[in-house]
Amino acid sequence: QGMNASMVYRMLARMERFEWIQSSLEESEKTGPARKSYQLTNEGKEILKHWTEKLELQREKIDQMIQRAKK
Repeated sequence: QGMNASMVYRMLARMERFEWIQSSLEESEKTGPARKSYQLTNEGKEILKHWTEKLELQREKIDQMIQRAKK
């Protein structure tokens, strides 16, 4: 099913409240409304690093389970 746009924007708003990201408005090069742009803060980069490390450990465990199951 996946994520819908409203779910993504709710998650972005939550991440902004936690100060993991910050947003800014960028003027459109063409006629149209300004677009919101997001960037990771330093804290957001640390959070991302932490979760990436945790996911890598989980992936290693899953890979080991798959290899055992193939034997």
